[in-house]
Amino acid sequence: MPPPNVTGLSPREGRPGRTITIRGEYLGNDAKDILSIMIIGYECVHFAEFQSSSKVLCRVGPVQGEGEVVITTRSGGKGSCTVTFRCDTSNIDPMEELSIWVDEDDPYDEKVKKKVFALQKEVDPLGIRQTFPRVPSAGRQLDQLYPDGSSDLMRENFNPARFLIERHRETHFQELQKGLDHLKLMNMQLSVGPKALVKNNLETFIECHDTLTAMHQLLLRNESMSEGGSLTEKLEFILKDTVKCAEELFHDVLSRKDRADKMRNALNIMQRFRFLFSLPRNIEKNIKNGEYEIVINDYERAKSLFADTEVQVFKKVLMEVESLVQGFRGQLVKKLQELPSTLDEQKRLIRYLLELHAEGDPAWKCIQHQHEWLLKLIQSCKTDYQHVENTAPSSVVAPPSEDVTACPPQINLPAEGAFSTVTDVSFQDRAGYFGKDEAKAPQQVLFVEELSALVIESVPDLWRLAQAYFSGSLVQGMDSSKLKMRNPQGEKKFQAMISEITNLYSDLIHASFFPAYLKELAEGSKHMKDRREAIGAFEPFEDCRLERSSAWLPFCVRQIRTTLLALQDMSLKVEVLACIASAGNTLQMHCANILTEHTVLDIRKLHSRENWKVETDEGGCITSLPILFENRVMDWVLSLKEVVLDSSASLSNKALEVQSTQLFIRVLCAFAACLNNLAIADSSAVSDEVAVVSTNFSAFSVLGGHDIIEDIPSQAKQLLIVMSNCSHCHDVVVARLANFFEGRGYPGGSEAKLAAQEALKEVDDKAFSRYIDLKSQPILVRLQEGIFSGGFDFAECARPKGVRPYLQDMLLELVRVHLEVFSISSSLVARVLTALLDMISETIFTLLDDVQEFSANGALQAKLEILALEQSLSAYKSQDSLSHLKKAKDLLSSTEIGADDQMALLDLVMEFRQRNLLQLLCFVPTRSGRNSAKGKR
Repeated sequence: MPPPNVTGLSPREGRPGRTITIRGEYLGNDAKDILSIMIIGYECVHFAEFQSSSKVLCRVGPVQGEGEVVITTRSGGKGSCTVTFRCDTSNIDPMEELSIWVDEDDPYDEKVKKKVFALQKEVDPLGIRQTFPRVPSAGRQLDQLYPDGSSDLMRENFNPARFLIERHRETHFQELQKGLDHLKLMNMQLSVGPKALVKNNLETFIECHDTLTAMHQLLLRNESMSEGGSLTEKLEFILKDTVKCAEELFHDVLSRKDRADKMRNALNIMQRFRFLFSLPRNIEKNIKNGEYEIVINDYERAKSLFADTEVQVFKKVLMEVESLVQGFRGQLVKKLQELPSTLDEQKRLIRYLLELHAEGDPAWKCIQHQHEWLLKLIQSCKTDYQHVENTAPSSVVAPPSEDVTACPPQINLPAEGAFSTVTDVSFQDRAGYFGKDEAKAPQQVLFVEELSALVIESVPDLWRLAQAYFSGSLVQGMDSSKLKMRNPQGEKKFQAMISEITNLYSDLIHASFFPAYLKELAEGSKHMKDRREAIGAFEPFEDCRLERSSAWLPFCVRQIRTTLLALQDMSLKVEVLACIASAGNTLQMHCANILTEHTVLDIRKLHSRENWKVETDEGGCITSLPILFENRVMDWVLSLKEVVLDSSASLSNKALEVQSTQLFIRVLCAFAACLNNLAIADSSAVSDEVAVVSTNFSAFSVLGGHDIIEDIPSQAKQLLIVMSNCSHCHDVVVARLANFFEGRGYPGGSEAKLAAQEALKEVDDKAFSRYIDLKSQPILVRLQEGIFSGGFDFAECARPKGVRPYLQDMLLELVRVHLEVFSISSSLVARVLTALLDMISETIFTLLDDVQEFSANGALQAKLEILALEQSLSAYKSQDSLSHLKKAKDLLSSTEIGADDQMALLDLVMEFRQRNLLQLLCFVPTRSGRNSAKGKR
């Protein structure tokens, strides 16, 4: 309800004891809602009569002057007033005309009630009959000029200046001088004394003496005429007898009257002070009903009215009330110590205790008690989980598989930014995070979760209570006399309390995952030893294989981060939260290493998931392996971003951010090791391994969802697939991952890219070398056997009729190689055929260099075959092949060949090209092949 607002008074002027009508808005819901009615600064609520929320009747107290009428309610607080009331306390002549009503029943001026006023106007002490009527407006001005003075001659605060202004403001100066002379004369007459009085009134005194003498003679004459005794004695006897008879007749009536008077007086007293006599019963009833504010208001009202009373009955009632209030204080203290409790409830109870003048500082005691309770709660949480750890069966915790090749549990990562607020990981959402394995979570993980929840729920309320205490908002609006002196060292002590809580929290986190930490505390400084003692008995958790599973550590890091975010909203010193940040950073580093180890292990084992099915992607043909690799790396980056290195969170770990580059290099280079396993493995071994995988897994749902492998390619094709995957990862995947890495705010993406590309290049070279070895061996054997087949001798051979069959067979073998390579990746054709042509050229040169002598026909035959080879593979010539072929031609230059033979040689070459046109078309690179090869180079 809004504050009360007094807008009208009826009447607006009066004397003390006058009942006035107060009108306005929001003047209270009922009589209990009105706490105070101040009329010109005097509390008059005890004489009020509630009519409605817009009307209240109240009797004016013993006040004087002019002021406001202010009402204070429980529901609206202290109100305001737009009008004023003027109270006139001067003695009023019954014949004087006034503009205000004078209540004949004036309870505040008993002397006036008993005084009998003369029916004539008061004689002016100056002897001047000229007076003027009082004007209300002039009276208000005089009250402002002379607030402590009065014009009444009978009052102690009589002020002559106010008297002259009020009574003789229009009297001439000469008249005032005459009045002064009259006043001096009257004063002189009073100073003469009683002798002058007798002298001036001698005749009157003689008349009084004669009258008394006559009365005495008449009395003596009556006594002499009466029969015996004095007349007064007989009269005295008659009166005594009459009194005795009356007492006998009216004894019972008078006794009953006395008892009735006593009862009436008692009832009047009880009725008049019914508030005090019914207060104990009302206090008990209101405490039982929970109406604590009414109890406090009634107690304050009783103390203000009867605190200094000397009446024994009142003192006895007040002692009973004080006893009830003391018990009520004890109830409030006990209720304040019942935890957990809401902050508003604690503030309300503290205000009640302050208003009841409780001993000590209830607010500071509450802060200390809540701090001790929170420490005990943390210790109880530790004891409960260690008890579960020691008594639970071994099947409660699901350790990772003992098989080092087993895939670790996958992390269910939330959407980006899902953990940016304090409420992102709630205590009740554990099942949603852990999924089906919630019951198998390690005990230390559950312990960290509940411990963080305790700190998040309890410490902020403790901090807000302390801030309200230190800032004074806890007692805002209360009477300053009720306030306790705040602890001057309170803020420093409170920071120490919070530091004790955060140290215990961080130490328990450290001890849960790193048992050696307790030994470091015990061997450290005195402060570290004190922290070790605060932890108490602590048995390391039995599950030491937690590092093999990366599913729990990120969750623990999130819990610590959420706790730190909740505490950072409070104005705590940096060193108070440094221990939590240290625990989070340590666990972050540990978590990052574990995540990286598992990711590297997963990527290294991807070779066992290779299905050898080639699919076309940007830049070439690849299998599912690069896609699986890219997805796994992205999952790892998101894990680090969301779980460990979230820049929006408060756990700033610069060391880990720098180390992230090395971790990224390890993850990227792990795929090179995976491809290397495929490149160096024997065909039979790879086939067997893949066959086992195909048998054990009906579908690769874990890492890609591929079908069962039906056809396993040859070792040569496997090498080509490895090279194609290497090339694709080198040019596309690694660059994309580096951009993804840097796009998430990590440094060193370019450095990791270069390192990964270098590792992939090594694997590619190794696979390429092995493939060339596989393919060149049969070609070179055919070349070595075919060049001298049939006992061919270059010194004694017939004139050449065409290219010999061995060269055509060799070209057919190259066509098969071309087809095999082109079916996997067109970008590898030029590289493979160039390398094979280099080896063929070198072999031809070596074989021809061993020939002792060339005849003209032999030189012509050798030159024909060199030209045929050179023109057939002209698109794949290199500096090495050109050099070897040139050296071979130089060996034939010593033998002279005529012009006719030269023409015949050209015809035979042309005939060879026409005869093998289809085969030679295979060696003509397509535009896409040239572009692809050019791009790869």
